Amino acid sequence: MEKFFYSFMNTLPVFICVADAETKVPVYYNKLASESLANMTDTKRVDFIQDAIRLDTLIKYCESTIDTGKGRWFHMETRPCEWMDDRKCILVIGTDYSKSITNEELLTVASYTDSLTGIYNRKIGLEMLSKFINELKIGSPPFTMGFVDIDDLKYVNDKFGHSAGDKYILAVVDLLKQSVRQTDILARMGGDEFLVVFPKCTIDVASSILQEVTNMLDGVNNTNEPRTFYSISYGVLEVGSGDDRDMEALLAEAGALMYKMKGEYKKTRVLP
Repeated sequence: MEKFFYSFMNTLPVFICVADAETKVPVYYNKLASESLANMTDTKRVDFIQDAIRLDTLIKYCESTIDTGKGRWFHMETRPCEWMDDRKCILVIGTDYSKSITNEELLTVASYTDSLTGIYNRKIGLEMLSKFINELKIGSPPFTMGFVDIDDLKYVNDKFGHSAGDKYILAVVDLLKQSVRQTDILARMGGDEFLVVFPKCTIDVASSILQEVTNMLDGVNNTNEPRTFYSISYGVLEVGSGDDRDMEALLAEAGALMYKMKGEYKKTRVLP
């Protein structure tokens, strides 16, 4: 029976992936899905599936780059399911949309990512945060949010040029992506501000993750050219089911905590 199941799944002309409902990590790809993602690293494949689960019905792109418009496009949908070991999973189904993709839809896909960093933009970050807040009302576990600001980005831009500023932003984002968990959500809120949502995560764990980013930035500072000092300030806030504040109030408090840290940083900083 199991042999028949795998054979049947591989004959389907659709993209099929099964991911663990808890971790969002894929446990199965059918033949079309494996072939479509063959040029991606393991990490990129996981990111692709997690994006499909988070964004659900948006058109998803794989192979090549969004700029060229080449490769295969899939319209993704998700369904809850149980895997053969009775594990609760998410079924990701993709219909090949490559031949009928339009320029308007290309713009739709680009609209949820930040053009410089490739992570989620402000719009999607706020939508994700709103989703987690609303899910608390139906008994979902607490989550933690982090509001991150890059220190002295304006100084770097003014002193060394915007290319140095972009390098600074990308260095911070790279370390954030390395440090956050696969289930966490990272979005660029503005020029130097970022939102991180840590599902099912305590404030202590989230704080340690962001502190690790700070520690790694210290290592980067030893080799920076031009000689600029990279650092971040952040506010971390745990949100549970008893919290009746709206999204704006939560962002304001996380921002206030971030500015408190930034104030302490400014007392001791030494600009190059």
